[in-house]
Order: sequence, then structure tokens, then C-alpha cells
Amino acid sequence: MRQSNSTSIDNGSAKLKPNQVKNTFFITDLSYSLRDVLDSLRKLSTRNCCIVSIKMLAKISGYAISTVQRALKKLEEEKYIQINRRSSKKKGKLPSCYILIR
Repeated sequence: MRQSNSTSIDNGSAKLKPNQVKNTFFITDLSYSLRDVLDSLRKLSTRNCCIVSIKMLAKISGYAISTVQRALKKLEEEKYIQINRRSSKKKGKLPSCYILIR
């Protein structure tokens, strides 16, 4: 039976292999909720843009909707993301477009 030579890193909630470390793992000036929401946006993004509803983002990140809303507001204030709110005359409010800046 083969044993793996890779050691895992414990980030508090999940064991990650060294090559699977999240992009936001080493950002120390953000709280855990901000890091997790930002990481969820990065996972869902294509070409630094992510179109997702707050409800879906809450489900993916594992936080309450109110926590995600606060995190998005703080990430925008800290210039990590830019939020472009979208709407349609026929459909009303649409999911926002989150542009990843850094």
C-alpha cells in the first residue's frame, strides 16, 4: 500500500494539500468570513467577474445572508471587489456582477 508524501494544511475547517491552498489563505488583514466570501467569489468567477445572487453566495460560503451582505460591503470598501448591480425592466432585480480587483 502506497503512502502519500504530501502533508496537509489545516485551515480550521478543511484539510488542504499544499497545492490546494486557497487564494485568500495568507491574507491576514481580513476576517474569516471576508476571506471565505472572497474565496467563494474567486471559485465562481470567470475572467475576474462573478455573477451570483447573495442567496447562492451564502449557500456556497456557508454563512448567513446578512453575514454575506456585510462581507460584500466591507470587501467593496477595502477595494477587493467592485459591485455592479444589475436590473431589468422585465425581470426587475438581477444578480449583481462582482469584479475581483485584487
